Amino acid sequence: MSPMEVKADWPTCSNSGKEDTLVRWDTKEAMMELHCKRFDELTTTELYEILRLRVDVFVAEQECARKEIDGKDNHAYHFWVSDENGLQGYWRVLEPGINSEHVAFSRMVVRKRGCGLARQLLTAGLHHAKNVMGADAVTVTARYTTTGMYEKLGFHKYAEPVIMDGTEYVPMKNDLSSI
Repeated sequence: MSPMEVKADWPTCSNSGKEDTLVRWDTKEAMMELHCKRFDELTTTELYEILRLRVDVFVAEQECARKEIDGKDNHAYHFWVSDENGLQGYWRVLEPGINSEHVAFSRMVVRKRGCGLARQLLTAGLHHAKNVMGADAVTVTARYTTTGMYEKLGFHKYAEPVIMDGTEYVPMKNDLSSI
């Protein structure tokens, strides 16, 4: 499967205890795998790699002075993409009532950029929110520079931009009507 392909029957994460690999696809560079687990299902190694990637990108690379370990991880599904070199992308899907009244997406981060990983993670999260969590809408507070990607997946601005940690973010919502 191409990383850009969006399927109507997209697999979703469940809390069933089965293997966490949802999708495998080949790229020119490597075999990629999409995974999903609840916080309490993560191994210590998986949690360490997720937090390391988030800190590497948000704190070190983007110099974003935020509280990265924010107490919300235990109220989330954690999606990640890996290959033979390890974790390449990550996405957190928060339960309603944690960030907003709706399911909320947060902490999107990719190591391999420009190859569709963000779209894969977003698409899996949208299908999961609707089909597993029963959501009727999903919110995200997107960096201004990424709003085009979100718009292509059905998100729209629903509030005025806000400045957090010196960066402009745009509150966006997807009503999941196209899922």
